[in-house]
Amino acid sequence: RMCLFKDTGSSQLGWAMDQHESDGETHFAIGAPGANRVYMMNVGMERGCQVTNRLVQSSSTGPWGKHGYSLAMSHNWVVVGTPQAHGPLKGLIYIYSYCSAHQYLLPQSMAISLGNDLVQTIPWMECRSCLDTTHWSPGHQSTACEPCTPEHGVWNTSCFDVTCQEGYFGSRCAPCSAYADTAFAMSKPPNSHWVDGRHDCTWGCSASFYMQNGSCLPCLQSNASDAAGGDGSVVEPQNIDWKVGHCEWSCSKGYYNSTGGVMPKCSN
Repeated sequence: RMCLFKDTGSSQLGWAMDQHESDGETHFAIGAPGANRVYMMNVGMERGCQVTNRLVQSSSTGPWGKHGYSLAMSHNWVVVGTPQAHGPLKGLIYIYSYCSAHQYLLPQSMAISLGNDLVQTIPWMECRSCLDTTHWSPGHQSTACEPCTPEHGVWNTSCFDVTCQEGYFGSRCAPCSAYADTAFAMSKPPNSHWVDGRHDCTWGCSASFYMQNGSCLPCLQSNASDAAGGDGSVVEPQNIDWKVGHCEWSCSKGYYNSTGGVMPKCSN
C-alpha cells in the first residue's frame, strides 16, 4: 500500500475517480459528492501521495449539489459533474483548468457580442508552458513558473536533470531533514532525528540516547532505579552536554564534574 487517504464518513470519498499520467507522476481526481468537493492528488515515488488541490463547489449554489458525483480528466482539464447543483433535477458541469508539470495558468478572456451593443466578457484560465527550460512549475493550478535550479543544485540539461550538491536530496535538493519528512517510504524510530550534511540521508539517535538493533534507547535506562523521580520516571541530569548518538557526556560551560555515583552530575 503506497498511501491511505481518508475523509469524513459522509463525504462518499471515491464515488468517482479518474487519472492522468504526466512527467512520471499519476494525477488522480477523486470525487467526494457527499461533501461537495473533488480532491486532486499526485502519486509519485519521491513524494508519495500529495493532495494538491480541492475543487469545491461554488458557494453560490445549494449544499445538496453532489459536486464530484462524476469525473473525467484530459491533458489540461478536469470535468466535474454536479447533478443537483440547483436542486434535485438541475445539474451543472464544472470544467477546471489543471496544468501538467512545466505549465502555469494564465488568465484569458473572450468578448462575445449579444446584439444591441451588448457585449459579454467570458474569463477563463488557460495552461501555458514555461518560457524556457530553466524555469519550472509543478502545474496543477499554479499561476507562475520559477527558476528550476534549487539553491543547492546544479542544472545539467533540463529541470528534470539537476545534480544535488553532497548532503542534499530529491528534486528540490533539500537537506536530509527536509527531504525525508515528505519522501516516500522513509521513516525513523522514536528519539531520533534526520542527520544533515552527510552523503546519504539517514537518521541518528538524539542526545542522551544510543542505537541498538535499529532503536534509540535512553543512556540512563540502566540507572533508572538510582535516578527515579516520585512518579518512577528517570530524572534527566542538568547542565550536561551529551554527545549525540552516544552515551558520552561532558559538563556544560561554567560547570564542573562532581559525579559521586552512577548518575552524571555537574555543579557550578
